[in-house]
Amino acid sequence: MLGIQPDAGLGLVDSERVKGIEEGANASVKSTLTAQADGTQANATTIPPAAQLVRVNTVAGAADSVKLPFAIAGAVKLIANDSAAQLAVFARNGTNRATGTTDTINALANGTAFAIAAGGRAAFFCPVNGKWFAILSA
Repeated sequence: MLGIQPDAGLGLVDSERVKGIEEGANASVKSTLTAQADGTQANATTIPPAAQLVRVNTVAGAADSVKLPFAIAGAVKLIANDSAAQLAVFARNGTNRATGTTDTINALANGTAFAIAAGGRAAFFCPVNGKWFAILSA
């Protein structure tokens, strides 16, 4: 976890922790994640909803996959593919209760994967419920 860790007990230091959460300084990190080997959206490894910084360190083959949580406005995921194989990233399958429809990444069909090359990075952000937008690193 990033940000200011509180000391034991209540006090002013706790208000700094809360301020850090409010300002986004206490982002959740998932430093190791294994992509699912079968490469399907239904079985893809789900990225934890609270994780903003994600390192996928195990991708055995080009079809191995992860999936984003439901697209809720304000969500941000920075994903590093720290492996030697291409990573497939899917939008969450199923109906997003906030929209009543399925989510998309860059307007791709819900079941279509977004590819991150070996060693690549991508930023996913959600300005409106149901829609992930992605920026791929060079």
